Amino acid sequence: MFARILKSGSFHDVVGYVTRQFHDPKEYTPDTWRIIGSENIFTSDYAKMVQSFEAIHGFMPGKENPAGHISISFDSADAPRLTDEFMTQLAKEYMKGMGIKDTQYLVVRHLETEHPHFHIVYNR
Repeated sequence: MFARILKSGSFHDVVGYVTRQFHDPKEYTPDTWRIIGSENIFTSDYAKMVQSFEAIHGFMPGKENPAGHISISFDSADAPRLTDEFMTQLAKEYMKGMGIKDTQYLVVRHLETEHPHFHIVYNR
């Protein structure tokens, strides 16, 4: 397992990246990613996800770079064991270990690469 903490930014940018809103829709079709976990996020569409994060961020408007973003990748040999449920559990354990608790989060699995991986977006 390899975790990478990525540059934080706006929820618009980070959620847009993990849900492929800003990618070529011919290459990144809806079957190239899926939401596998979330807490206190409306996941019906991109706009609702961003609004969910921003509504809570509104209580702390001075917080810079409110969107936390972590990518967790695995070797392709591990793919058969990496179910959505297992990846979601790993995401929760990782966040707990990093002290990311009592906050909103979204876990998105990307399926278009050879190496299995998922992204955690959370409200800092």
